Amino acid sequence: MRWQRSDVRSLGVGLAYLAPSLILFAAFVFIPLAQTIYLSFFNTRATGAITTFAGLDNYTELLTSATFRTGLLATGIFALYTVPIGIGLGLALAVMLYQRLRGISVFRTMLSSTIAISAAVGALIWLLLFNPSLGLLIGWLDTYQRLAVPFMATALGTFLLRQAFMQVPRDLWDAARIDCASTFRFLISTVIPLSRPALGTVAIWRIHQSR
Repeated sequence: MRWQRSDVRSLGVGLAYLAPSLILFAAFVFIPLAQTIYLSFFNTRATGAITTFAGLDNYTELLTSATFRTGLLATGIFALYTVPIGIGLGLALAVMLYQRLRGISVFRTMLSSTIAISAAVGALIWLLLFNPSLGLLIGWLDTYQRLAVPFMATALGTFLLRQAFMQVPRDLWDAARIDCASTFRFLISTVIPLSRPALGTVAIWRIHQSR
């Protein structure tokens, strides 16, 4: 494939648009990550000053640590609780928002308003629900279920899936009606398969959130 002058120009324009993001990612993500990997092969003081070369000793100590294994197991269990259920609930809510139902705009407004709630405020709400004396969910104290419940369904994942559903051409919906296909059949056979990239994005985001 030969590069044309227009291809080079388009690449330059694209990189120019990406430059601010790339600079920020390099400054706050890539460079610190590379420095962290470099320092992991050395023993350092509390100030970060390098003392001796450790090789893979730090990684060996980490992998043989009981604390690390316990944390890894807890993270895996937490992900098993939150990721499948979270995707299922988000998908069900997105399907509901996709429908043309009476009063759905009110429900959509109520659901979208939760995105504006900060994590700190949301944590206070769940702190009250799990309060040992006054909380409504006292029976779930000190369990994985207790930790997983606030992360099982989020409005952001729901709206990502709904926006993907909205990209499905209405002509397909009209064709399904002509063929007398039910709404459920149309969603399962057409809408959801066409939304697989969004489902993959939500799944990756959910896994990242559960770490």
